[in-house]
Amino acid sequence: MKTKIMIAAIMGALMLFSFLASADYSADQPLTNIEHGMTRGDLVFVYSEVDVYENLDSINENTMSQDLELEIPEGATIVTARLYNYVTYSTAENRDMSQPGDTAEARMTFNGAEVLCQYPEGLADPLDVSNPVDYGNGVIQYWDTKGQGYSSTSYDCPSGTFVWDVTDLIDGSGTYTATITNADRTPTTSTSPYGNESFATYGFSLLVVYDIEPEGPQPIHRYYSISEGADILKGDDWYETPENATTSAYFQGGVPMVKQADSAKLTTVVVSTEKGLNSIFFNDEFLGKCTQVTDKSIGVDSFDVKPYLLNHGNYAEIQDSGDYVVASNAFLVSEYFVE
Repeated sequence: MKTKIMIAAIMGALMLFSFLASADYSADQPLTNIEHGMTRGDLVFVYSEVDVYENLDSINENTMSQDLELEIPEGATIVTARLYNYVTYSTAENRDMSQPGDTAEARMTFNGAEVLCQYPEGLADPLDVSNPVDYGNGVIQYWDTKGQGYSSTSYDCPSGTFVWDVTDLIDGSGTYTATITNADRTPTTSTSPYGNESFATYGFSLLVVYDIEPEGPQPIHRYYSISEGADILKGDDWYETPENATTSAYFQGGVPMVKQADSAKLTTVVVSTEKGLNSIFFNDEFLGKCTQVTDKSIGVDSFDVKPYLLNHGNYAEIQDSGDYVVASNAFLVSEYFVE
């Protein structure tokens, strides 16, 4: 029923690389296509539409909790389920904004399960961890930073996306509670009026793909493709051109029966845009602007892309042009009635 593109790396084999050479406001961290396939069910994406931007302090181990309401048909089989948490401004020791920050470390819970996301002890510089970081417990973290290649190098704090494979933790419709706690393994007491090491979270979202036995003479079949990541984009006169600040999400696998598709929908997820100066494209066609107009919540947009659907090589682009945005998710779903 599905094809999975496995995300490489395990905890014991975290690769090192220089973030200074690759992380900046340009489109240097394209979204990763992690799964595509066919289902007789659907793809469901739920998230909080409330402004929930919260700073989580490391000394006090502050926690943010959120309920996610999931509705799927009774008897459905879970194909895949992924819990996302979007973080930003992950600061280093004493929240010194003149120094590069650290990638966030966290403890998360979901439906009675708990995971700890900390990189190995003894790592000299937390910003030298791989991208994404694979914690070996079902969680990976994509991240990006401003970078040090600009005239202003302050406020170079990572933003990122925690992704937890919770396929085995979904047992049908209901309310699922997710929490995230700052779990920095080397917290220090700060003399700064802003506190010690911290990161801010925009909250959680939950993506579920399910399958179900067909009913009636014309069962629905859906092709789906899932991309995820974290790419900070800032295209303006001071940093990058809009062309350089255009990230991509390629959707793997051929889309069957393109001419017979009854519908096709692209959904994009961003955080941290407040001016609406971000554009979304599909196969080079302009679809519209990001509708999010606050830097304190998750922004989700959906577009009809049936007129532009291709058999192979479909891709979406998110472009910043005078604002600031962190591109985080893109999902493509096309629908067919099969006799």
